[in-house]
Amino acid sequence: MRTLVVAQKRLTTAEAAAWLLSYKAAATQLNKRADCLAEVGAAIETSLELLGITAIEDKLQDEVPEVIADLARAGIRLWMLTGDKEETAVNIGYSCNLLVNGMKLHYLTKISSPLLYSEQLRSIHNDVAARFVAGQGYQHPDGKVTEMALVIDGPSFTCFNFDDEEQRALMLEVGKSCRSVLACRLTPMQKQQLVSLVKTDSKPRVTCLSIGDGANDVSMIREADVGVGIFGKEGRQAANNADFAIGQFKFLRRLLLVHGRWNYIRQSKVFLYCMHKNMVITLTLFWFNFFTAMSGVSFYESWVYTGFNFILGLPIVFLGVQDRDVSARFALEYPEVYVTGRNNVYLTMVNICGWIFNAVVYSVVICLLFYYAADPSFLYYGLYGMGTTVFVGTLNALQWKVAYLFHQWDWIKLFLLILSIFGGLAYFTIISLTLYEYYGETTRLYDSALFWLYGFFAVPFFVIFIDVATYNFYMFFFPTEEMLFREVESHEVFNQDPLSRGMAASKQRQRVGKADDVIEQES
Repeated sequence: MRTLVVAQKRLTTAEAAAWLLSYKAAATQLNKRADCLAEVGAAIETSLELLGITAIEDKLQDEVPEVIADLARAGIRLWMLTGDKEETAVNIGYSCNLLVNGMKLHYLTKISSPLLYSEQLRSIHNDVAARFVAGQGYQHPDGKVTEMALVIDGPSFTCFNFDDEEQRALMLEVGKSCRSVLACRLTPMQKQQLVSLVKTDSKPRVTCLSIGDGANDVSMIREADVGVGIFGKEGRQAANNADFAIGQFKFLRRLLLVHGRWNYIRQSKVFLYCMHKNMVITLTLFWFNFFTAMSGVSFYESWVYTGFNFILGLPIVFLGVQDRDVSARFALEYPEVYVTGRNNVYLTMVNICGWIFNAVVYSVVICLLFYYAADPSFLYYGLYGMGTTVFVGTLNALQWKVAYLFHQWDWIKLFLLILSIFGGLAYFTIISLTLYEYYGETTRLYDSALFWLYGFFAVPFFVIFIDVATYNFYMFFFPTEEMLFREVESHEVFNQDPLSRGMAASKQRQRVGKADDVIEQES
């Protein structure tokens, strides 16, 4: 509840003029200007006549505690930066699940000098370093382990030395050890400074998201990697300066846990696939150079080669727009699956190198099948005839790969895949009717059994077998968390009521195995 007392005081002209002179003198002070203004204000705010009191209910929006709890389950560190006073901020923290009963609170407040601030920060850091148990929390002298939180205030934060690397490191280490950080009585500039501190000094680098609903949150929103503005009663300044605008705080849960995760996986696969397919087509030319004495001769006709990315474009574009590895319901019920994007699972150096190695293997298998196994048959082909056969086999192998990447199938994806395959054949036909050096080439190729056998069946089958075998090897012996999430969702246990789900889970533990253990422990 925000209250405002309305009162009045009748002044003579002389009293008003004298007070204005005092106010102007205080406003122009170079030292302790705020104290002087407060003293002048207190001098006139006496013997007031009470007119009334206004009150505005300032309650939390719907589902704020539930959303914050889910974000914490997802492994997201939460910092609340507010202009409210300390007592109000702490009460809000308890009401919205940022703070929980029994939690160890460290206070970095009511400090007036940089030296005291540095000593207090170091003392908190030493206490955390001595008593923090990794993966559990703060261990009290009696052996009890609880979570931690840090409370700081704006007036004390002015004593923080941003040029001191040691202070910056201590603040971040304490913040990372805490379940949440509450910063109260902050100015907009101090909010921006805190966000900048976390964004620039964290190692490994983290992605910062700021969310706010008022004009005083704009600097913080613009400083973060991702800014989210809420349309509220305080205006649209925050929403107008944000990357995303939402109507209520509760929509942040779906924005992050569902769409954020989906989008990360989609864009990661699009990037990896595009890198992979271009490496494969380039390496087929590289290996061919060993048969041409490094002369640089290409067996791909230039117009055929130009159509490579166009022919493969539609399926991967729709994978990047529509594909979903788990349903929205599953992602909301188990926020722990957000670990995929939080840990950058798909774009780690190991995974990228795995895709590069896969592209090399693809190119080697394609070249072994065409350059050696089919070499006697190509004695009766021209250069472009052989190149087009290899090109079509490579295209179809990569089409099968993108089809294997899909987690859901519908008629749109199937239509686009068929359109890409036969659209490529139509494209080659048009070229063969318009280019002199390529004239009639497709007529001869389409009459050849070798073209259809190798280009549409043998090469794609052998190449996609590599992916199928690799995936199933990891699935049975070294399953990733993403594999386990999909296994749990596809399992019939998930679609049953809670009682039946528990009974079925106990009976079928052996089949689900590690996947059920992961979900039950985290939930």
